[in-house]
Amino acid sequence: MKNISIPIAFFAGILTFAQSEKDTLKSKEKAIEGVTVTVRKPTIESKVDRTVFNVANSSILAGNTTWDVLRMTPLVSIDNNDAIKAEGESVTVYINDRKSVFTGKELKEYLKTIPADNLMKVEVITSPSSRYEATGSVINIVLKKRDDEGIKGSVTFNNRQNTKNSQYTNLNLNYHKKNFTQTLIGSYGDYTSVQSNSSIQTFYTDNSTTFRNSKTISRSRNPSLSSTSEFELNSKNTIGVILEYYQSNSLSTSDADGLKNVKGDFNNSYTQNQNSDGLNRNFGTNLFYKWYDKEKNKILDINLGSNYYGESNNSYFLKT
Repeated sequence: MKNISIPIAFFAGILTFAQSEKDTLKSKEKAIEGVTVTVRKPTIESKVDRTVFNVANSSILAGNTTWDVLRMTPLVSIDNNDAIKAEGESVTVYINDRKSVFTGKELKEYLKTIPADNLMKVEVITSPSSRYEATGSVINIVLKKRDDEGIKGSVTFNNRQNTKNSQYTNLNLNYHKKNFTQTLIGSYGDYTSVQSNSSIQTFYTDNSTTFRNSKTISRSRNPSLSSTSEFELNSKNTIGVILEYYQSNSLSTSDADGLKNVKGDFNNSYTQNQNSDGLNRNFGTNLFYKWYDKEKNKILDINLGSNYYGESNNSYFLKT
C-alpha cells in the first residue's frame, strides 16, 4: 500500500498544477480582451504650409477662453493694441474656415466669450492657398461646435483732419443659421488731399526774378460692396456665390500762376488751370464649390466667375 499511494499523490499534484495554469491563462485572455488603445495627435504639428496647435482635451483649456489659448499658440504674438501677428507679420483671422468680421479689440472681446473647452485646434497658416482672402498669413481657429449663430457685425468710422477732411466707413455683417451663412461687407471712403508749392528763381545774368505758385486739390470717393452666400451640404462640402462691386470717382483741380520781373520791371505773367476727372467701376461674380477635409488637411476649390471693368477719364487744360 505504501508503494501505490506515492504515485497517486504525485499524479494528483500534476492535475492540480495544470488546472491552476489553465485558469491563469483564461484570466489573462480576459484581461487582454479588455485593453483599449488610444492614439492622440501631437500637441504641435509642423506641416508644409502651417503649424497646428492641437488643444482638444488638453489641460490648458481648463478655466481659459479661446483668446487665452490664442496667446499661448506657437508663432503667434499679440501687441499692446491687441493686434494679432504671426512671426511678426499681420494676419487675417478665420473661425471654422470663415473670415472673421471682427478685428482688434472687437475680435479680442468676441474670442473671450468662447470657452476654451469648445476649441479643437488653432492653425497658423504661413502659406495660405487661394481659398483664403488674405495676402499674408492666416490664423484659423477651429471650434468643436459652431458658436456664431445669428447676426454679428461691426461698424468702423474714421475721420482724418489735414487741410481738408477725409472720412472712411466700413460695415461688416455676418448671419449664420444651421448650414447657411451670409456675409455682407460694405465700405465708403471720401479722401481729399491738398498740395501747395511756391518758388522764387533769380538769375543774375539778366537780373531777373520769377515767382511761381501752384495748388492742387484731389478728391476721391470709393464705395464698395461685397456679398458672400454659403451653404454647407455636409461637414466637407460647401457651395456658394460671391458678388462684388467697387467704384472709384476721382476729381483733380490744379491752379498755377507765375510772374517774371527783369531789373525790377514787369516782364510777363501767366495763369494756368487744369481739371481732370475719372470714373472706374468693377463688378465681379463667382460661383464656387469647396471640399475640405479638416482632419487630413486636403482642399479642393472649383470656381466659375466673370468680371466687368469700366473706365472713363476727362481732362481740361487752360493757360493764359
